[in-house]
Amino acid sequence: MQTVDEIAVPTSERHLILMNIGRPYRLEETMDGRLVRTSGRMGDIAIIPAGHEATFRTGARAPQRVESAAMVLDPGVVARLAMMSELDADRIELAGVLGARDPVIERFGTALLAEMDGGGLLGELYLESIATALGIHLLRTHSSLDRAISPVREPAGGLSRTQLRRVVDYIEANLDGRLTIEEMAGVAGLSSFHFSRQFKIATGRPPHRYVIERRVERARVLLATTELPLHEIAALAGFADQSHLARHIRRQLGVTPTALRRS
Repeated sequence: MQTVDEIAVPTSERHLILMNIGRPYRLEETMDGRLVRTSGRMGDIAIIPAGHEATFRTGARAPQRVESAAMVLDPGVVARLAMMSELDADRIELAGVLGARDPVIERFGTALLAEMDGGGLLGELYLESIATALGIHLLRTHSSLDRAISPVREPAGGLSRTQLRRVVDYIEANLDGRLTIEEMAGVAGLSSFHFSRQFKIATGRPPHRYVIERRVERARVLLATTELPLHEIAALAGFADQSHLARHIRRQLGVTPTALRRS
């Protein structure tokens, strides 16, 4: 939260998305010579693309308290998503946005805030999924996409049986390590964007959720069949630590690891 009289946001090498998470305010926002007077409702967003600067001045007689959530996205993520969709990344630029409503970005921001409040419960794979989805949304809705080549059509039927078996085997073999969307997509021979959509069609849930479920199942089997201490089981199942393991088992199975072992 900041008290705003006048704030200049300098140019950056990364894209910046701001979302109002506090009470309404009145600001005069300037970017690229454009002046927008905003009412600052809850959920209002501003998009400041890499290489651009913006200024925020109070639109009231006195400084105002403004509470914003900031999401930062590497331009390389957006460029990679464009190339995976067979778009000319060099011809695509994000558009600067001030004082706008975007329910999709608001949902992403709310999800990230919930993840932070939960202590990173879902881990890096979940954050990577949100970054990918956010990048795709920015390309589709807040960019110069109309100057790029149209993307190819996405396969509609889910992963093939062979692709799914290869991915599932890879996940099982690497549950105790750091699994990424990019690695799993490579096993399936697809782009990260197409893989996530096709994996969900094939299994009924997104990749990060499937991985968490398999990690919980491995931990359950280890608790039932070994006397290993909880911190070792957490490591073998791919959880960050014993606390991370306990949170997911409680969320998915409704019991603590100790109670599960006793039963």
